[in-house]
Amino acid sequence: MKGQEMKKITGVILAGGAGTRLWPRSRAYWPKFLIKFGKYSLLGECFKRLESFIPAKNILVVTNTEHKYSVGEDISSINPAWPSDNIIAEPASKNTLPAAVIAAAKSLAAFGDEPMVICPSDHLIGDNAAFAATVRAAADAARKGFIVLFGIKPARPETGYGYIKPGRRLPGFSRVRMVSKFVEKPPLDAARRIFKKGYLWNAGIFVVKPSVLLEEIKTHNPSFHSLVSTLLSGSGTTDSAIKKVYGRIPSVSIDYGVVEKSDRTAIMPLGVAWDDLGDWNSARRVYGADKRGNVFRGRVESVDTSNTVVMGSRRLVGVVGIKDAVIVDTPDALLVASASASQNVRDLVAKISGREEALRHSVVSRPWGEYEVLEDAPGYKVKIIRVLPGKKLSLQKHTRRSEHWLVVDGVARVTKGSSAKIVREGQMTHIPVHAVHRLENVSGKILEVIEISRGRYISEDDIIRIKDDFDRK
Repeated sequence: MKGQEMKKITGVILAGGAGTRLWPRSRAYWPKFLIKFGKYSLLGECFKRLESFIPAKNILVVTNTEHKYSVGEDISSINPAWPSDNIIAEPASKNTLPAAVIAAAKSLAAFGDEPMVICPSDHLIGDNAAFAATVRAAADAARKGFIVLFGIKPARPETGYGYIKPGRRLPGFSRVRMVSKFVEKPPLDAARRIFKKGYLWNAGIFVVKPSVLLEEIKTHNPSFHSLVSTLLSGSGTTDSAIKKVYGRIPSVSIDYGVVEKSDRTAIMPLGVAWDDLGDWNSARRVYGADKRGNVFRGRVESVDTSNTVVMGSRRLVGVVGIKDAVIVDTPDALLVASASASQNVRDLVAKISGREEALRHSVVSRPWGEYEVLEDAPGYKVKIIRVLPGKKLSLQKHTRRSEHWLVVDGVARVTKGSSAKIVREGQMTHIPVHAVHRLENVSGKILEVIEISRGRYISEDDIIRIKDDFDRK
């Protein structure tokens, strides 16, 4: 065991995707991996799982530029010493193959050609010690030049997962087998058939050396390899290099782009509790149901209700005579769905795409603090802005709205144009349309400001940042 522990492994967390089937808890700007099902977010749980056997400095996270600071804050709350430079920010979502390539290039440059365990950020895994032992065993096979996937013994016929048929055993590795066949997400009849034939669910977790992944991409997807070649050369994984490459590469999954085509792909069973939390019915598996088949979280009271998931928020939720349903409450949106249709929540999210309820929660975290939307109506919006001590918003302007700020607690420095002034509790200031402005907390406690925005267009994308402490654009 000591010899195994000394062998180096790099951790790679893929923090992409919105997880639309978990709306309204997940939003475009607050994705599934930031949702908490326990003490930590799903991303935090994944980080702690890897950190249990990989040094934190050797764990990389690939995420979207928009989520970079939320990811950094989430992980630094667990381990403040984790280097924020280990966040690789994608300028656009291009599926898992580009993310894996960037991680491989950075891992190769920073840590050498050591096996990487590439994990989705939004899965629940029950036994960290058993997971670590499985990764170490898979890493030994990866050092021999194989791409090792993790498979899950199916608990039920499932149409939402891909399946893998294990083939011949890999010599020298009792639990590792070569992949015989991939089956994409099957219809129910096919899922029932293969459920009984020894197939495994594809967990979406890989262990592979960076050089092997890149070699296999060059062999089986040469056009893609050519497009990303600058990331593998002297340019490296700088923000500018990534942005240039992402402008021309296609969106492609690591499975379709290389893993399903390679003759080096093997599979190893992951013998621990696992759930990808694909829809709200997964709450039954996470929390366990009562004797009537119900899962109630938050302030919930029920009468004559069965086989129903209710995820409450701040207010009391009452359910009467409800059967086979999913109810998820948040301050600004409520989901009511039949349990059998919970996979179709993403269709609803597609229908409301662009609306604030699909994009953001009413309370939105920012690197400088947070804001909460109190009222949103045609022509105006009311927020409470909470700024952490010593923090400041970007120097910015708006082209289609004016703002009125009322300080309700703390002391603010307000920049407007070329001048700045102190605004204290009970005082107001007005920000005209097009005025360059900034809000800063100069007190030792949280600054609270009521903001009233007025205009024909008051969406959050009406912002031009001129200077920002957090390098946001």
